[in-house]
Amino acid sequence: MIDEVFDRLVDQAWPAIHRVDAGGWTPRAADKVTKRANAYASLGGKAVGRGVVQGEWFGIYSMAVVPHARRRGHGRKVLCALLTHAREQGTPRAYLVVVESNTVARTLYERHGFTVAARYHYRVR
Repeated sequence: MIDEVFDRLVDQAWPAIHRVDAGGWTPRAADKVTKRANAYASLGGKAVGRGVVQGEWFGIYSMAVVPHARRRGHGRKVLCALLTHAREQGTPRAYLVVVESNTVARTLYERHGFTVAARYHYRVR
């Protein structure tokens, strides 16, 4: 069961799950940067995800599951909660970006109908 969905922010869970020092960054800060109301889903401190409506599209960002809780369906539950929210907002399409080497996440997304639309790489000097 998703414990926090959408209007309640997950400021404490976010940095812990992403294993980063928050350094002042919170989901609330993301709302200010994107100048849109972001949607958040959190599953018992084990998984988080963020999405934002952008016209006819719903962008899904920052999906993460703590290492000890992976491969137990937590990411699927967060993804499904975000996609349900997108449909409730009248957003017919969703997109996300995933690192090509993250085969577990790619399999999850493919099972939910996502396909590769483009590839990119970072240039390093």
